[in-house]
Amino acid sequence: KYFDGLVVADPSIGLELKAPVSEKKQNCGLTKGSVQELKNFGKPPQAVIDAVVAVVLLAGMVEEVPDWKCCQRLMGNPQFIRQVEALGKDSSPNESALSEVRKIAAQENFTVKDMALKSAAAACMVQKVLLVLAEADAVALH
Repeated sequence: KYFDGLVVADPSIGLELKAPVSEKKQNCGLTKGSVQELKNFGKPPQAVIDAVVAVVLLAGMVEEVPDWKCCQRLMGNPQFIRQVEALGKDSSPNESALSEVRKIAAQENFTVKDMALKSAAAACMVQKVLLVLAEADAVALH
């Protein structure tokens, strides 16, 4: 997968990140307002749900794949944005979460470009998820 000028690591074909991810790229601009807008979706597109599910799994907010109602509750937590921004900085996600998120990220429409057409906040979450997966895969390759 290609992502915002970076090659996302894919062990099956031997790709790695082209360059270290800058702090600016890691903090994609998720705001309280954008999360609130996303949280207020009654029945968002499945791709948006998948983006939020991937983030909450990687952040360790839940142990099993959550439904949309659970995701909405989690996004209501005042610490949600901080937890998303901390992804990949302090600790690595557990293997179970990585496995589930890799399945989600393998979907053809799980790209920042596609998600940006649906929701800016979800696009930011996809960006974060892809960066965390690339970093995890790069570490696994070495």
